Amino acid sequence: MVIKKEAQSNFIQELCKYYMEFLKDGFKSNRFPKRYIRLNEKNYKIGIDLSKYEKFNTFIKKLVNKDTNFQNPITIKKGEYSVKLNNTAQDLLKKLVKKIDEKDIEKIISLANKTIKEFSISHRNKPDEAYDQIVDIIKKDLIKIIIQPISEKMEPLIGSQSNFEVESLWTVEQNISELILDPLVEGIPSIFNDILADKKVKPKDQIAELFNKKDISNRLLNYFESVQVKDLYYDLQDIVNSRKNLDKKEIYLYFSEIEVEKKRFPLFYTQIEVKEFSSESKFEISFSNELFVNKNAIKYSFDVLKKDQKLVEIFNEERKIYISEQENLSNRLNEIINTIVPKLRLEGSIDLTNTNVQIAKSINFVLSNNCSICVFDKSDEALINDFEDILSKIAEGEDSEIVELFKSIIADFLMNEPEVINETLEDTWDGMSVNERLNYTSPIPLNPEQLKILKSLNNEKCKYVVVEGPPGTGKSHTISAIAFEYVLNGKSILILSDTREALDVVENKINETLNKVRGKNPLQNPILRLGKMGNTYNKILAKSSIDNIRTFHRAQKNGIEEVHKDIKDISDVINDRVKIETDHYQYIDKAKFEEFFEIQKLVNPDDLFIDPISLKECVDKLNLKDHDENLNLNSFIDSLHSIEEIEDLIENFKDNWSGSKDIKNFISYQEHLEIINLYTKQSNSNFKSLQFFKNASLKGINKLKSIMDEYKEMSSGFLGTMFKGDRIQHLSDQAKKSVGIEKNVNLKLDDDKINSVLQEYEILKDLCKKQDFDKICKIIVRSGKSDAIKDLCEKSFRYLNFFKILELDNPNQKNLSINPKNIDSIFENVFAQIEFEKKEAIKKYYEMEAFFSNSFNIKERFDYTTLMKKLQSLYTSKMTNILDERIINFYDSNRNNAITLSKIIRSKQKFPKNQFSKLKGAFPCIISSVRDFAEYIQLDKDMFDLIIIDEASQVSIAQAFPALIRAKKILVLGDKKQFSNLQSYQAATLVNNARLNDLRKVFKKNISSESDALTRLETFNVKTSILDFFQSIANYDTRLKKHFRGYPEHIEYCSKTFYNSDLQAIRMRVKPISEVIKFEYLENFSEEDGNYNKKEAEIIIKHLIKLKEKKSKQSVGVITPFSDQQKYLTTQISKHADRDYFFDELKLKIMTFDTCQGEERQIVFYSMVACNKRNKLNTIFPVDLSKKDLEETGDKKAQRLNVGFSRVQETMHIIHSRPLDKIDGEIGNALRFIKNLSSEEKLPSKKELDPNSPMEVKVLEWFRKTNFYLENKKNVELKAQFEIGKYLKQLDADYSHPSFVTDFLVIYSTEDGPKQVIIEYDGLKDHFDNQELITDANFDEFYTTAHYEREKALETYGYNFIRLNKFNTADDPVKFLDKKLKEVFSKKEKLNLSQYKILESVSKSKQGEEKFCERCNEQKSLNEFRDKTLRTGIGVVCRSCKGISGPAPKGKIQKDANKFKKNKVKYKLEEGNTYQISYVNASGWASKRQITVKSIDQKFVKAYDSITHENRTFRKDRIKDSKKV
Repeated sequence: MVIKKEAQSNFIQELCKYYMEFLKDGFKSNRFPKRYIRLNEKNYKIGIDLSKYEKFNTFIKKLVNKDTNFQNPITIKKGEYSVKLNNTAQDLLKKLVKKIDEKDIEKIISLANKTIKEFSISHRNKPDEAYDQIVDIIKKDLIKIIIQPISEKMEPLIGSQSNFEVESLWTVEQNISELILDPLVEGIPSIFNDILADKKVKPKDQIAELFNKKDISNRLLNYFESVQVKDLYYDLQDIVNSRKNLDKKEIYLYFSEIEVEKKRFPLFYTQIEVKEFSSESKFEISFSNELFVNKNAIKYSFDVLKKDQKLVEIFNEERKIYISEQENLSNRLNEIINTIVPKLRLEGSIDLTNTNVQIAKSINFVLSNNCSICVFDKSDEALINDFEDILSKIAEGEDSEIVELFKSIIADFLMNEPEVINETLEDTWDGMSVNERLNYTSPIPLNPEQLKILKSLNNEKCKYVVVEGPPGTGKSHTISAIAFEYVLNGKSILILSDTREALDVVENKINETLNKVRGKNPLQNPILRLGKMGNTYNKILAKSSIDNIRTFHRAQKNGIEEVHKDIKDISDVINDRVKIETDHYQYIDKAKFEEFFEIQKLVNPDDLFIDPISLKECVDKLNLKDHDENLNLNSFIDSLHSIEEIEDLIENFKDNWSGSKDIKNFISYQEHLEIINLYTKQSNSNFKSLQFFKNASLKGINKLKSIMDEYKEMSSGFLGTMFKGDRIQHLSDQAKKSVGIEKNVNLKLDDDKINSVLQEYEILKDLCKKQDFDKICKIIVRSGKSDAIKDLCEKSFRYLNFFKILELDNPNQKNLSINPKNIDSIFENVFAQIEFEKKEAIKKYYEMEAFFSNSFNIKERFDYTTLMKKLQSLYTSKMTNILDERIINFYDSNRNNAITLSKIIRSKQKFPKNQFSKLKGAFPCIISSVRDFAEYIQLDKDMFDLIIIDEASQVSIAQAFPALIRAKKILVLGDKKQFSNLQSYQAATLVNNARLNDLRKVFKKNISSESDALTRLETFNVKTSILDFFQSIANYDTRLKKHFRGYPEHIEYCSKTFYNSDLQAIRMRVKPISEVIKFEYLENFSEEDGNYNKKEAEIIIKHLIKLKEKKSKQSVGVITPFSDQQKYLTTQISKHADRDYFFDELKLKIMTFDTCQGEERQIVFYSMVACNKRNKLNTIFPVDLSKKDLEETGDKKAQRLNVGFSRVQETMHIIHSRPLDKIDGEIGNALRFIKNLSSEEKLPSKKELDPNSPMEVKVLEWFRKTNFYLENKKNVELKAQFEIGKYLKQLDADYSHPSFVTDFLVIYSTEDGPKQVIIEYDGLKDHFDNQELITDANFDEFYTTAHYEREKALETYGYNFIRLNKFNTADDPVKFLDKKLKEVFSKKEKLNLSQYKILESVSKSKQGEEKFCERCNEQKSLNEFRDKTLRTGIGVVCRSCKGISGPAPKGKIQKDANKFKKNKVKYKLEEGNTYQISYVNASGWASKRQITVKSIDQKFVKAYDSITHENRTFRKDRIKDSKKV
């Protein structure tokens, strides 16, 4: 359907008016404007009429006339602005004083006289003790007889003027009595002593002089004349408490007021921020730069004028005034007042330059210059301005991009269907490799839900994303992750919310992440926070902040390449290791299992003679892998089975080897054959020539060589061998004899033959290194033919390593029935006795067992969690580098603009369009309130790549529409089962329906009258949250399910009742249930009227005191159904002496079920108030939820239950004064459900173990025997039947873990907090012995890469795994489990080396050891900058860049002032003891600490520090005082 532009404009114009009017007055049913002066609301003090404080009222009026106006903060101190009793009260007092009866005074004098005399006898020797007791007795009667009659009549007048903290009736009575008795108190010792001394004086006369009517009357009148009954400090304290307790409220200063029909309205107003400094008893007030004109009140006045006098007047002044832009603010306001006065026909005038009280009035109106301080709804002025801007553009017929974009958004909703990418994204996710899903780019850990959200935002077709986030499911974590993603990718992001708390949490999470790599001195991170009452711009761009950022950035810039390299290296390692581990799963199929089961039928457990682990250890020990690639279990079995083939080898050994015939000697024999084998490869000769010498030996060969040398010398002369026959014969006989030559030798004929054989023996001798040459010769001579010798060598070669392993492997010698002392026992090994087929089946069994073992039991499983933490830390370094570089470039390149922008922000004005892109470049992540951002950011399209709206259920569509125009993409997060927008919730139905009808008429006339379009139009209702609105046009929507805040028991009720038990609590409880959920029932106490319970309040305060006594730092909240109880608790705690500790250290916040959304506390006390005689809980909570559709309707009573009972992190402490079984309605059901969860759990017993899993008993027994358990019994808890399948299912709803697998959870409590590990028995024995458990239908549930991925995802939540199975527990399961437990629980998180280098460089820069060269951009030693020509001696540019040669001059070297001084060690500490010490650190800073000593060496004490809650090292000589606790 084509809609004309004019028609679209008409509808948009009406829609903008509809939203704008709602933002102005909230569609209240009142006929008068909503902003009027009220002093009380819901029993809370919400306004201070400053006419009661004339001095301060005048001070504020004077501020208007000052040049600085409201630009500087002001201080209000206790007692500085106070009020005395009025004249009426003073007159009444005078009358009451005159009525004091002399007889009453006489009674007290007589009592005093009697009392002093009695005590002079009873306390003769203890006068000091007597004095105090005498005064107490007199005071009691004085109050009763004289003071109470006066105070009781004065109390109503005092109370009407007084702050409750200043004077209670009891306080007044005590103060007056002490004042009247003061002379008597001074005189009692003298009277007492006179009586003891028996002086002749009358005590009664002495008393009468000190206690008479005249003095009493004067003292009473003087007291009440000077007493301060009202103090602005206390009134302001009430106002601050009210703002805390009421939802979506701020504090405003109202300046000048107009009274219309008995209602007082401020004429001007500005927001103020009130900070309390309770330790100094003062408040500091800061003023916004925006002063608003209350145009609605003026319009209302003109309406009354029109109605009563038929006069029509118009007021055209601007609604907003920027205070800092006014040269003379009082003149500007006078101009506005002077415009109003004649139009309202007022008599008189108002001149704001005159600070006296001024009034101008008529029959209908009263105008004054009075001021007030009031609590009121948060302002939507900036959003109203946006709508006015849009209306202005439409009215002027301007064809702007903004109007067109507005039209596009509306058309998307009314006419078009969104392109939903959920299925496409899921398909993409499923198509990703495990590596891609596990190895992601983020500085913080993410789960699949959060990763998919990031994926959706990267999809070009996805513009609108909706994320539902039930309580505690990590919405802020998700927002932080998205912010990091956008910063790393050079994109801009604006984060909005209507709750300050939600924005604080996001900002804190971002800063916490960045500060992890900043070192010990975190910087002011360049994350821009914008708001009416404060921003971070000036803090970031302060000279000191920029210098710190610059120092850090310089150091980081030097190491950033190494950081990038580390990112790549660690990422590659993760990818490689994930691939290696997942590859183990890909070859497993059902056929392999079936084949294994078939083999099992052929092989009995008794047939598995060989211990593969022992065999492998021997192979590894001998380092034989490289020597023989085929050396494995199967070849070992083959050798055993075919051992008979080396019988001749063994026989030869027995024949030719001297000594015992054992395996050790046989190996030695084989090593000699190895030499012979080498000889055959190097020589062309055969063994026959060597056998020519029948008795060769090293000695014989050497002798023969000598003989042959002599023969050679003899035959070398002129006559040769002539005439030497006898000598030759002699040498020939010696040659024969030396080596055992059998035939007769004639050297004349045999010398060549003998020399040839000698050469062969020389070759053989050279090959002998460690072996016995004589034995080798013996083997050769006795082994017969050459072929026989070669055959022996070949067999020996094949079996040498076999026998080496066997000789070392004692366990398998026994298993195989082999006696290592008898070589013949080798023929009796068990494998030599079995058939070939059986032998092959056993080999196959071992082979398949090894396959499955390698698949399921990767020997060295890599530590995914630790590596990912390192990677995330490196990404954080990368991100800080990006942020720091951007802010430094902005600061250096835009100095003038930076100062201008600072002034613009301070004056709450919009950034100029031409400057905003630079600002956005410097601050890619901006955080602001949904009501405030439009104050600064121009209304223009596509200002940000992404805008996020958090707590979107609390943001009305009217508030959010201006934000949509500024974004390329929108992501909203919220939960429709928590509270909606309060302002829209309170909008009067009649008023809203009337405005909607007007909108509907325009729509039908200009857009469409079709029923479907009209139905969609209903969603534009101001009561619709932006969360609900976007669910209709979202391209991607999802729900976060993982609850991170509390334990499962804390969220169980909300999950079951509101989320169909869909929430998945990630934190496992590591403490007794009694510490997690507590119920405290109070009975037998007096009950008060009203919805408050004093006894419950007292109990809560007692618990707070106990927390202080323990020096607890846990955050604490109090939640109650009734605002009366909230106010009473706030009042009582505000008066308590320890209030500062409660609010500052315990972060105490007192809330109702209506005001606690977005909050979380470690300890939450619930004060239910209801008692036996009074129960109004069903006015707050629903009576019956069973008839409500919680999916469709936003029932506020039901939402209270969901919000209120989901705030707890550690301890839920419910205090009730009515028995739970007598509390009806849904609140009763909720309390009883939670109470049932708190029942004490049993310790694991055999009954709790799975009867179908025999391995569970074994694993439990192994665990009990581990040293880890025995050494840490007190700190270790073991949970049997831990449902890992349930937790894996959280990651994938379709996953079903095998029911027979046994699982345990180990919880180990440490000083750093609890740690946990899951022990999972893979149950391979069950798989192998029970084939029927595996079918085609369920096979995919067994050991797949999906299983692996889920396991790694769980590890990121802190659930480390120890996987047990038949293979890794085969040898020593207790030892293996003990080793794994110690490994898992000893891991520590560390920064990467490159990050340490950066921090070290920062440290050196700060300490002056190194400096950054501005020219070569390198960090260098300070000596490299020394230059004698400079006054300071140190340059900005290094010597190399200046071209200065030669060695750098060295500075003076100071002796180390921090060197350890043994003579300064004064105290001897002992291990295991706790001490209170005074410690001076290296910087000379002294502090008191309580430490528990862990270990001691010569210089240092390692101890647990109770202040920092960590193990630290203290140097002995710096301990200046020590006391054992």
